[in-house]
Amino acid sequence: MPTLPTVAEYTKGVDTVICDIEGTTTPIPFVSTVLFPYSTEKAGAFLEANFNEVTDIINGMRSQAETDGGDVPQIRKAEGSSKKDIISDVVENLKHNVKLNRKLTSMKDLQGKIWKDGYASGDLKGAVFDDVAPAFKRWSEMGKKVHIYSSGSVAAQKLIFGWSSAGDLLPHLTNHFDLSTTGNKRETVSYTKIANDLKKADATDSLLFLTDMVPEATAAREAGFKVMLLDRPENLVMSEDDTETAKSMITIKHFNDIFPSKRQREESPPSKKVQKQE
Repeated sequence: MPTLPTVAEYTKGVDTVICDIEGTTTPIPFVSTVLFPYSTEKAGAFLEANFNEVTDIINGMRSQAETDGGDVPQIRKAEGSSKKDIISDVVENLKHNVKLNRKLTSMKDLQGKIWKDGYASGDLKGAVFDDVAPAFKRWSEMGKKVHIYSSGSVAAQKLIFGWSSAGDLLPHLTNHFDLSTTGNKRETVSYTKIANDLKKADATDSLLFLTDMVPEATAAREAGFKVMLLDRPENLVMSEDDTETAKSMITIKHFNDIFPSKRQREESPPSKKVQKQE
């Protein structure tokens, strides 16, 4: 019966690590129970104070709502509408799309600006698992490049890691990729674009993508990346199809297994090969 390689064997030749956020570096509940509610609760006051600075975002949300149609709350046009009415429409549209966990560029841009104020005021701290900061530091000291690829905007990503519960982690990060710069995380072409951006089109096997989502890992693997799945506390339950596909991928519970320090290697027993189940 075929076996999967050990983590040490699999990561030979890897010089670049690309991390997802939710369920990988950060507990999923942080986004759904802290960031999302904060954005909807503070949206009205933020828009009132910054209305003229976010007109492009509002226009983008309006255009998206018109395209969506159906029961999606629409946003009245500026002509003939009061500022108060438009703000009310934007807030209702935001609440609707947040409830559905939609990944919309303009919506994410608005949330990012609201969160920025929250981090700056001290209301928010970016949640990261305990092993993340030591791993980022260790990998960067080894000469590995560490990047982030998330559905959240680049601005929102930088807030989580710049204002994290473990301090400022941005010095360990090189690049950030999101939906607007790179594309859908479940499409192979997005990972091909990342490889091209990193000038790694001919060396995709030196790229390691870490995520908790099997469809994302599958897309990255199809682009030639090495991939690993994270089994973190409170991650979502996989579908039957994803569970079957995951059998062909290495799954880890924390970052300590990836490029461990000498002390970590001495304190931990050698990783065993994981048997692939047919």
